[in-house]
Amino acid sequence: MQSSQDQAVARPSTTTEHDQQPLTTILRRSLCAPSRLCFGGGGTGKPSGRARTSRCKSGLTLGAGILVGVTDEPSTELTRWTIHSERVVDDTRRARLSIADVELPDGVRFEQYVIRAPKSAMMALVDDQDRVLMVWRHRFVIDQWVWELPGGYVEAGEDPAVCAAREVEEETGWRATTVESMVSFQPWVSTADAENLVFLGREPVHIGQPVDVNEAERIGWIPLDEAFAYIARGEVVGAGSVIALLDLLARKQRGDL
Repeated sequence: MQSSQDQAVARPSTTTEHDQQPLTTILRRSLCAPSRLCFGGGGTGKPSGRARTSRCKSGLTLGAGILVGVTDEPSTELTRWTIHSERVVDDTRRARLSIADVELPDGVRFEQYVIRAPKSAMMALVDDQDRVLMVWRHRFVIDQWVWELPGGYVEAGEDPAVCAAREVEEETGWRATTVESMVSFQPWVSTADAENLVFLGREPVHIGQPVDVNEAERIGWIPLDEAFAYIARGEVVGAGSVIALLDLLARKQRGDL
């Protein structure tokens, strides 16, 4: 007689072809289809009784009411956290550290550290061979040598695009002939308000040696076709640099670079 464990092993699999498909494949096919897809039907691709449907202008319903797309439902802000107070612990030119008294929607109350930092600007300077200029430097906080885009803090009253162009010249000795906005992001929204702005520079011109000797151990032109490999090897780890490289690769694939 088979044990319950043996029987469990011998039981035929109920996995369907739908279950074996990667989620990205399912989403890609569904986004191109006229109907909406709902998961939760035991691997059949059909809605289960517990899967909540929502009115959407476009998009998918995944699981129990998780929406992908644009919804026309009004926001109730039921999950908004309440901030009762925020006291400053340390305030410097580059960062303000405070402790916030926070209350969750379910009534749980706790304190959380909050960091507020000035805006930062960086530049992806690309040449006519689809290479991006990066600096090799040591980051002591993580004790690691990494490739990064040149960049720095935006001074009070300074145009972020001017800041990005200035940082490139100071750190690398190269100048962008044209500069355009690329992307902005917040790298750590659960704890910090530290907006990062990335700019795209073109037609680089070498103007001399770097004037800032504290930033780059060396300077290199990294081929975009090798960007994924640099990220995979852990040689590019900074959020801004990773985001910029992925954006550049997407632009190149679309023919927009």
